[in-house]
Amino acid sequence: MTIKVEKFGEVLRRVFGSLENVPTKVGIGLSGGPDSMLLSWLLKTTNEQLMNNRLKIHAITIDHSFRAGSKVEAQKLTPTMNNWGIKHSIKSLDYGDADPKLFTNFEEIARIKRFEALNDLCCEQRIPFLFLGHHKDDQVETFVQRLQGNSSIYGLAGTRQVSPLPSSRDLPPLETKDGQVFLVRPLLDFYKDDIVKTCELHNIPYVIDPTNKNPKLTRRNFLRQVFGVTLPHMLNKHENGNNKSTSRHDTPNPPPPTTFPYANIMKEELAAAHNECVSLVETFEDKANLLHQILVRNGHLKKEPAIGKLSVELPRELLLNPNNIVTSRFFYQILYPYCTLNHYHWAYAKLERLVLPRMEAFVRAGNLGSKKFSLMNFIFHVTYNALSPTVFIEITHAPHSRCELQKYRWQQSVMNGAWSKWRLFGKRYWLSFKCNTPHEKMDIEVVPYDHKSMKTLIDESLRDSIDSFKFNTSLNTLPVVFFDGTIVSFPTLGYESHTLQLRWKIKENRFGYNSAFLSSIKS
Repeated sequence: MTIKVEKFGEVLRRVFGSLENVPTKVGIGLSGGPDSMLLSWLLKTTNEQLMNNRLKIHAITIDHSFRAGSKVEAQKLTPTMNNWGIKHSIKSLDYGDADPKLFTNFEEIARIKRFEALNDLCCEQRIPFLFLGHHKDDQVETFVQRLQGNSSIYGLAGTRQVSPLPSSRDLPPLETKDGQVFLVRPLLDFYKDDIVKTCELHNIPYVIDPTNKNPKLTRRNFLRQVFGVTLPHMLNKHENGNNKSTSRHDTPNPPPPTTFPYANIMKEELAAAHNECVSLVETFEDKANLLHQILVRNGHLKKEPAIGKLSVELPRELLLNPNNIVTSRFFYQILYPYCTLNHYHWAYAKLERLVLPRMEAFVRAGNLGSKKFSLMNFIFHVTYNALSPTVFIEITHAPHSRCELQKYRWQQSVMNGAWSKWRLFGKRYWLSFKCNTPHEKMDIEVVPYDHKSMKTLIDESLRDSIDSFKFNTSLNTLPVVFFDGTIVSFPTLGYESHTLQLRWKIKENRFGYNSAFLSSIKS
């Protein structure tokens, strides 16, 4: 089928609540292929026919600088965009002195740089929403790849219709306050064939990347060949065979039609299975978010970012199967600001398959007391009384290794009267300093606190201001500031000297509840 403007308008209404909620300035990730070209045309036409031309559309093409002449190819898109009243920008990726052709992981590096470039351009142009041309075939291919990789059900749900633009780094407070850029994928309801047919119907120009048709080049290309060419050809051959068997007049009792052996892995069947996963995931995430709200409302979730600590009091049954799939998601959505893992998007599997099973085993044993275990650079301290309906869980950061104690320390010169740039300490805390001394600058060192080796190095005046009950190993891994060989500040605790001012903020939660993003779009 072809995609009608009215149908596209319905998708926008579903995503944004109404066409009036679509922001006046939107971006499009434009490659020149049929997906992004049709998306540009649909947005342009919907703007003309249904939105009184109130949209300002900005197409952004990322030149990966991998092939000679790639920028010239990108520039060829500009006349069409101009004819459609769409502003067109081209951003070439910079790899420094490195040759991208020599990268063994070029796709990963290019993806990171592409999203960084898109984020920079959108922030610069104040574009809050970037439209992408991902479609249903993309979802099926991702679904199969993750199924083969033993992904959790949340991974099987694949790409969301609305999501924050992924970032390879945590942004400092001054950048995050400008607002998050969201990705919108309005073509996820449509197959690639629908897109190509619509382009042909309306004479929409597009280019085809020949490398996308090489099944030996990437796993995704192989799957594209299987689902788009091989299986349909086999099905057609099978149906023709059935027709010949049943049409023979010389056979009094022709055999019944046979079932196509690969029917369950046809693209349409896989798309239906994927939709079921999405439905389940949305239900689980809603329940995880509801759990978060209830715990906060009842005072059973205490967040203490200043000391890197979370305390949760959970009903016992939430740690037992099958409820732990929701509880795992709840923890995944709240732990990121406190976590120092390099690849947090893999953390959910650890929560579901390692952390929650340990908690469940302890609770099922019905013992009185507590249990501690370390995972994900956290210490989970679980306290349970068999007579109690709730379980108390305290989560703190695990002690640093010697290597980490060295890795997370830095030296810097703090200027008099001027705030320093925000800097991320220990993958958790953003810090900024300003000194108030007669001198031009103050040379400091920021390190993770280690009570055993540093308790005697705290400045006398600072020691007097610290509550004695807090002065113990619970302060380990928190940032401290050294000046002239003594500790003059515990930034996150508010303990500082009169010569050094500071600001701190725990990193933003980039892995929170997805519907929070949806509600912010519609607000």
